[in-house]
Amino acid sequence: MDKKLLILARAPTGRFLLPALLLCVFLVYAGTAFTSTLYVDIAASFKVSIGTATMLSLTSAALGLVMGLVLSIVSLKFNHKKLFISGIALCATGTLIFFLAQNFDTAILAYFFLGIGAPLILIMNVT
Repeated sequence: MDKKLLILARAPTGRFLLPALLLCVFLVYAGTAFTSTLYVDIAASFKVSIGTATMLSLTSAALGLVMGLVLSIVSLKFNHKKLFISGIALCATGTLIFFLAQNFDTAILAYFFLGIGAPLILIMNVT
């Protein structure tokens, strides 16, 4: 086959890449924004103080900082697509755990997964 025909045949396969990247970044930032507005309800649901409920963001932010530093090394050694998919899987797992959480310790565990998955998505999105 002609090389031009092969290039044209492969071109449409990446047309959903940019919308998928934008959707993932939107979901990461939207989750953070929605959680920060619901601390009073989260505290009431788990019967903890509002200050304790804000520890969810602390957990996620601290892990995000550490993961950002680790990803500078890891992103050079591993495939970007696999890291991006891993970030999506970790965020989905953390969201599911948070949705099913029966106590505050489980909610912190969920934010542990989100704190690792969100930087993976954001950094691999830029990459």
